[in-house]
Amino acid sequence: MGSTMKSKPTMKSKLSVVALVGAGVAILCGIPQAGMADIVYTFEEPQFTLGQTVPLLNKAPNSGDPAFSTSFTGGRYQITNLSANPLIVGQALFEPLLPVGPPFPGSPLQLTFNEPVTQLSVDFAINVPISGFLRLVTSSGTFDQATSNGGPPSPGGHLSFSTATPFSSATLQGFGDFPFTGPALIEIDNLHLTAVPGPIAGAGLPGLILACGGLLGWWRRRQKIA
Repeated sequence: MGSTMKSKPTMKSKLSVVALVGAGVAILCGIPQAGMADIVYTFEEPQFTLGQTVPLLNKAPNSGDPAFSTSFTGGRYQITNLSANPLIVGQALFEPLLPVGPPFPGSPLQLTFNEPVTQLSVDFAINVPISGFLRLVTSSGTFDQATSNGGPPSPGGHLSFSTATPFSSATLQGFGDFPFTGPALIEIDNLHLTAVPGPIAGAGLPGLILACGGLLGWWRRRQKIA
């Protein structure tokens, strides 16, 4: 009567499976997170309609991830097709001078995002005679951008802000610095945002457990066959 002999796992085979699992983990960890394309608000139709006024709630971008949204609130801001500076093209978001009364002209524009962002840039114009600056306030820092484009009719510029700490809301407000000082009316266009990249599907601890389980199962089946 013959006997069936089963081979026992050797130290070499055990090391092989450890190496295999390690390689799988390295591959999973090395896969980059799913990045999000540049999110752009040009304030054009169909997302925005000429004459619309704040609050503009949960507005999808003109280009970029349609699941992303921004709410624009505060002041008397509305969609216009009047350009206060050559940087402003087509429709834009601005605060008119009239009617006068609370909220008073020069009020902050509040931006609230449904997903945190790490970068924000925008073209702007400020209704002052000579020069001014646009102030951005976020939970990750405050940044002032002086006007650099003289117009006409109003000076403007381009603000760009980047941070390693994500933020979910921001405030934009214009100020004059010469000869007029204090809060000033602004117009903005071409708002660019970069959202925090999301994890790839199946990544993280659940995906890692499934992957390791699959590798171990394959190794055990191989040992039985051997």
